[in-house]
Amino acid sequence: MNQLADVIDDRVRNGENDTGVVEQAKQEWESAVDLLPQVICLLDSSGRILRINRTAEAWNLGKAQAARGMNLHQLLHPTCSDDDCTLRAFWLQARTHLQSGGQLAYRAEDPALRRHIEIVARSYRQPIGRWRLRRRVFAVVQIGDVSGAKRRENRLREQCAELRRQVELGQAQLRQARELTAQLLDAQEQERKRIAAGFHDGIGQTLSIIRLNLDDACRDLVEASATRNLLEQLSGKMKGAIDEVRQITMDLRPSTLDDLGILATLNWFAREFRATYRHITVDLEIGAGEADIPERLKAVIYRIVQDALHNIARHGCRAAVCVRLGLFGRTLELAIEDSGPAGGAGQAPANAETGQDLGLISIRDRAHFSGGDYRVMSWAGHGTLIRVRWPLD
Repeated sequence: MNQLADVIDDRVRNGENDTGVVEQAKQEWESAVDLLPQVICLLDSSGRILRINRTAEAWNLGKAQAARGMNLHQLLHPTCSDDDCTLRAFWLQARTHLQSGGQLAYRAEDPALRRHIEIVARSYRQPIGRWRLRRRVFAVVQIGDVSGAKRRENRLREQCAELRRQVELGQAQLRQARELTAQLLDAQEQERKRIAAGFHDGIGQTLSIIRLNLDDACRDLVEASATRNLLEQLSGKMKGAIDEVRQITMDLRPSTLDDLGILATLNWFAREFRATYRHITVDLEIGAGEADIPERLKAVIYRIVQDALHNIARHGCRAAVCVRLGLFGRTLELAIEDSGPAGGAGQAPANAETGQDLGLISIRDRAHFSGGDYRVMSWAGHGTLIRVRWPLD
């Protein structure tokens, strides 16, 4: 309507102030409004329709001329007698709201129109340019068909729900896979424990008894002889075999882990590692008590430290390693930092198929499947930091 006023004002300024010109401008504007896909209504202060475009006829709402004098509820729901009709309630609310100069919107699926409609009502009280309607316009109402947009919205909502379902399914499968892998790792530890006990209680003890008998036989042979020399050589080889069985047993499952706990085991492992790899220094920084560490994590922590240090040892170069185990609030953190060239712990031989470091893959999997957060950071020439955090809640 503002555009109509502008057209009329322009023509008045140009001296075209005859009634025919004004009527022509009104007809041109009404023709343009009739082409809009929305139903446009001008309402008076009592909520009655003053003017309506011909889009109402395309919506099967009756002739535009016949709609004058109706209210919105009568126009859209001509046969409705329901006092609880949401459209009737909206218009009663809109009239009160529009009197303060605001606007109100209504959007709903209308079974009577078989459309999803959107109604926007705006208050309008100002005169229009130099041209005034004979009856003052109280409000402008726009009624649009948003069925297509609603269908797209519903499809998008369905797609989001399906995507959410797929994500939840994937998360459930991931949790199940982690639980199964954790059970597999636990079964592996139990099997290692059984085999280690078998080595210690079976082969280890048998070899020890044989060695004692060889030593006794050597002592019985007072004079030096070929037989005594042979027995002494066998005793030495037997000692080497016993040491090898003990090393295999400790690699499989150190008895200290079950007898004394993870802290004593880490101290033992650090001593053994330093004695074997003299070019590597290992420092332990323990900031947690034995009781602070859940039983389910003790074997995991030991295996991660074992894999990380063996990774470093494969380089064969000098390095300083610091192993830190601490409790921060309700989070247990294990950090292994080395000073090896280009990141010692992260530069061990890689898997030929994937190009990934096998030791780091093992550490990552143990961390993830035990519920930990795994991070590895490497700096060329400054070493590598492996950090695993477990929430204890």
